[in-house]
Amino acid sequence: ISSVCDSCSDHFTIENCKETEMLNYLIECFDRVGIEERKAPKMCSQPTVSQLLSNIRSQCISHAALVLQGSLTQPRSLQQQSLLVPYMLCRNLPFGFIQELVRTTYQDEEVVSLPLWLPKSLSTGAGRELQRLSYLGAFFSLSVFAEDDNKVVEKYFSGPAITLENTRVVSQSLQHYLELARQELFKILHSILLNGETREAALGYMAAVVNANMKKAQMQTDDRLVSTDGFMLNFLWVLQQLSMKIKLETVDPMYIFHPRCRIDLPTDETRVKATMEDVTAWIAELYRDPSPFSDPKFPTECFFLTLHAHHLSILPSCRRYIRRLRAIRELNRTVEDLKNNESQWKDSPLATRHREMLKRCKTQLKKLVRCKACADAGLLDENFLRRCLNFYGMVIQLMLRILDPAYPNIKLPLTLEVPKVFAALPEFYVEDVAEFLFFIVQYAPQVLYEPCTQDVVMFLVVMLCNQNYIRNPYLVAKLVEVMFMTNPAVQPRTQKFFEMIENHPLSTKLLVPSLMKFYTDVEHTGATSEFYDKFTIRYHISTIFKSLWQNIAHHGTFMEEFNSGKQFVRYINMLINDTTFLLDESLESLKRIHEVQEEMKNKEQWDLLPRDQQQARQSQLAQDERVSRSYLALATETVDMFHILTKQVQKPFLRPELGPRLAAMLNFNLQQLCGPKCRDLKVENPEKYGFEPKKLLDQLTDIYLQLDCARFAKAIADDQVSSKKMRGVSFYLHAATRFPSYVLATYFLCNSSLFVFSLLLVDWCISKGFWKVQKVSSLDLASGKIEVQSSDCSLCFLTKNTHKGRADAKSKSLF
Repeated sequence: ISSVCDSCSDHFTIENCKETEMLNYLIECFDRVGIEERKAPKMCSQPTVSQLLSNIRSQCISHAALVLQGSLTQPRSLQQQSLLVPYMLCRNLPFGFIQELVRTTYQDEEVVSLPLWLPKSLSTGAGRELQRLSYLGAFFSLSVFAEDDNKVVEKYFSGPAITLENTRVVSQSLQHYLELARQELFKILHSILLNGETREAALGYMAAVVNANMKKAQMQTDDRLVSTDGFMLNFLWVLQQLSMKIKLETVDPMYIFHPRCRIDLPTDETRVKATMEDVTAWIAELYRDPSPFSDPKFPTECFFLTLHAHHLSILPSCRRYIRRLRAIRELNRTVEDLKNNESQWKDSPLATRHREMLKRCKTQLKKLVRCKACADAGLLDENFLRRCLNFYGMVIQLMLRILDPAYPNIKLPLTLEVPKVFAALPEFYVEDVAEFLFFIVQYAPQVLYEPCTQDVVMFLVVMLCNQNYIRNPYLVAKLVEVMFMTNPAVQPRTQKFFEMIENHPLSTKLLVPSLMKFYTDVEHTGATSEFYDKFTIRYHISTIFKSLWQNIAHHGTFMEEFNSGKQFVRYINMLINDTTFLLDESLESLKRIHEVQEEMKNKEQWDLLPRDQQQARQSQLAQDERVSRSYLALATETVDMFHILTKQVQKPFLRPELGPRLAAMLNFNLQQLCGPKCRDLKVENPEKYGFEPKKLLDQLTDIYLQLDCARFAKAIADDQVSSKKMRGVSFYLHAATRFPSYVLATYFLCNSSLFVFSLLLVDWCISKGFWKVQKVSSLDLASGKIEVQSSDCSLCFLTKNTHKGRADAKSKSLF
């Protein structure tokens, strides 16, 4: 057995001491008894031989207990890890060894009656105390996370030649051994639960772990006061196994409000729909008539303990993982910036400081990358994530049954009155589902397709189509973000999941109007950051709309909303406001970027600036670059939405309440792109910011053309604000992206509907193949005259006089 231990020590360190030598010998003797029984079952069944073998087993176990307690050498501290832990991890203990050891050691005293089975809390760090002092705490503490045990990093992820393939193999190996250890933990706890006399103590321990670690759900947690991530994930794994065979019909959804509920919810816990006053009044009413409550059964208690264990284990671990990735990205960016700008600071007085900062960042980055490798092994275990997803599928089924007892035959919309049980549920019951889905879509999309996926899809559709059932608009926004993240344009590997949502029978009638309503409602969320939050939320909705528009099942719903929908006018107004603001902010930031870049190009002038002023300008440049990237991404999406909508349907945009505002928005942004200061938008590497002026200009031009009619032309002409700036200015409208075989002529724009006529005339001629433009032969700004030459015609626009403009066309075969 020593040889086996030596091979296993490559994975889990076994102490090299006298106690280990004794244990190796005793375990080997115990194992040989089983070997003899298998080799000669008939002989071993004889009473004398059987008694002899039984005595040998007892002697091995008794002496092993003495060794583990330190009675034969020196007593071991309660803080020390048990010597048996490495053997359990190696799965190197003979069958029955642990059971015999527990039975022999505590034959006169049950394990659950020990003082350390559930020690009393001595400080505010109840979670960490329970892990360190409780009888099972040491076994549940096995972990591969770097924060829990730095030896894992040093042994497996600190080599100079750690490749991606090596990391993957090591992660799989660690996950395998961790799985074996968890199976043993499950056997221990399951055995205690099976015994009716010890079940209450086991449930008490499970509830104590949950209640002592409530602070792990907080965004900012002092890790010294709560159990480690490894401990909580092991605990969760065991509870998942216990809940696997629970039938939802046996789970009481009222348990969380039960007077004998083991889970201590914080008094200020946010609810899905109800206020705290509503919940207090409703529970007081329930307690006056205790008939709705029955004695809690094990399936109910186990189910809700598992649900809260997910809230306190897997989700905090996911958040920590995401924060670590964000820190790695930030450090990478800092290192790159320092390297790229080394020529600017290497001869400055701050050179030593910058070199030290670069060295510290590289060291920290290396450390975080290794910690991430450990977290990959402990968290991104596909089998474990699938169990989490399947359990959340059970949670979803329970909530859907509360919403509509007819589940799975749910009909939408749901009743206006929200069921009180659902309204009073903790908000995190819904939020955790969304947050977990959001995590696996990004980092493990392959686990998304399980038998419970259909229920997950139904839940998303039901919640998004009945937003009145949720009080917090940011929770609705999180559900929208999950749908956005599954969009194949964002995550190609979840295309099937997104198609399940858009093709779901419940989504075809209500999803579009519900999202359109939320698009407008999110204008006011009540948060101090609502002004900026709404743009991200609307960006997600616009991306979803673009995909839904391509699905013919949703066309009818879109058209109904366009023609008679109550939300459409508000939706377009918000879209106009957002486009104006986002483009304005984006272009202004580009102008500031252009200004700083021009200053930096003039090296002589730039070197004359004081060092602090240079740093201030560079800091402002970095900020403007972040703003422009963010706002341009949002602005591009809103313009894309306008482009798609106006191409498919025009009549709704010509309503009196929309036409003038849309015309003003288009004119304003056209003036920004083509006005006298358009050169200020020229920046280095525009693709870095997502700035595509030709595409943007082409889309704005298309919108003009797609809304071609006298009413819209009048709205353009009536826009006095933009027309004053546009009068007498040449706007270059390039359409090479729309017509790659042509070079579209330059148009001269003034405050006149002739612009639309000119644009339409040339566009019509080109699209019909009547006219291939060769060049702009003359452009006279003084007279407002444009002449364009082609192979078979010349076209002259006289547009200087606002209301007397005319177009003359001379052609052999123009029409």
